[in-house]
Amino acid sequence: MEVILIVLGIVLVVLILVYILNKISVEDQKKTLRFAYGNSEDLSYDMHYYENVDNYYKSKLPKRFLDNQSFKDLDLMKVYKTINRAQSSIGDEYFYSCLRNQEPIQNPNKFEDEIAKYDQNEKLRSSHQLAFQKLGKHEKHELFSFINLEGSYKMPEINRHKAQAILAIIALILIPINLPLGILSVSIMFAVNQITFFAMKKESTQRFLILKNYANMIFTAKKTQESNDSEKFKLAIKDLNKVGLYSSFLASDSGFDITGVGMLTSIISAYFMTHILAYNTILKIREDNQANSIVIYETLGYKEMCISVASYRKSLTYYSLPNFKEDNTLSFRELYHPLVENPVSYTHDIEDKLLITGSNASGKSTFVKSLAINTILSKVINTSLSKEFNLRPYFVQTSMAISDDVETGDSYFIAEIKSIKNLLETVKDEPHSMIIIDEVLKGTNTIERIAASSAVLEYLSESSSFV
Repeated sequence: MEVILIVLGIVLVVLILVYILNKISVEDQKKTLRFAYGNSEDLSYDMHYYENVDNYYKSKLPKRFLDNQSFKDLDLMKVYKTINRAQSSIGDEYFYSCLRNQEPIQNPNKFEDEIAKYDQNEKLRSSHQLAFQKLGKHEKHELFSFINLEGSYKMPEINRHKAQAILAIIALILIPINLPLGILSVSIMFAVNQITFFAMKKESTQRFLILKNYANMIFTAKKTQESNDSEKFKLAIKDLNKVGLYSSFLASDSGFDITGVGMLTSIISAYFMTHILAYNTILKIREDNQANSIVIYETLGYKEMCISVASYRKSLTYYSLPNFKEDNTLSFRELYHPLVENPVSYTHDIEDKLLITGSNASGKSTFVKSLAINTILSKVINTSLSKEFNLRPYFVQTSMAISDDVETGDSYFIAEIKSIKNLLETVKDEPHSMIIIDEVLKGTNTIERIAASSAVLEYLSESSSFV
């Protein structure tokens, strides 16, 4: 009995050692990564980082969304990067998704209260931004896919790994009972488990990183919950709190580990297979708490978007809160484009149809883009780059920067025809749309262009949309 208690004590001490060493290793890696790359904001400018920033948007694809052509026409990726100040991938992904969503923001009063809270409390804003920065930016953007139970993250042969962990403990128990046999057993299990760990390391490293990121999300939520009145958010954190404990047994592996602590942790974790057992347990918690995980993810994204908007507003010469109404007349004072330096501002009252003509480079496209972009920003972040903006919350669709498509084989003319066809279908499905066409059917000859353009404009003129 005494022997068993001694061995159990040794196992407990080893587990505590793994936990502590792993904590130290993670902190060392964070310091080294910050030294190597700078802060997480620098990573956001990596050319590959934004390739998958739409993962959350695609997973949560709203019923009414801004199509790819309109997103491209309005240079909204540049607008997104100009406004977004998120310190984490969650903030980046959440704001991108909101920018593509055609539904007006829910509860603008709550949104303004959250912005005011960050605007007026610098200490709160700084502490939350630091928490988000520690959560960090991750190039593959796989966290929401993991939360949403997309793809398989299960570790193969988990039962065999559990058996290896049990045999490793039994081998230790044999040492005080039969020293030669115990040492031999420990040596065999050490070799087998190390080989297993390092053989699967290449395959499983990304999986472990996702779990670490998942645990960090919950840790960040705990850091920011004191300023959140949502009981749903607090309950979600409570239900997922144990993830942090299990994540401490996930073996750390980093090429930047200059202390050697990470390697020591990996060796001990590999012998007892703690990383595998912890991994499996966290997967089970995730599956049982999918709704809670989504609540935390979206709440953190919302908080970061509010910080971004508060910061962006501070950078503007002036802005106003939009005034939404129910008719198609549109009026604005000193409205301007967010991407133009020293922009010309516009003041107009417009009915629901407008035809603009003028010489080249006279600012026609910039004007209509200013209208469309400000309509989107008014709906998404309750912010208009103007001194006054009165509008209906239009569904926005454009046909402007058309190009041929090598992959599909569509010529410029065919691409333009498809784009205009989509607009005509939109005015049927979304009667209160803002439709913008720049240089109608310029991909064909003059006679056919005039005839076809006249037919398109005549059809649009009979619609109830703002054109």
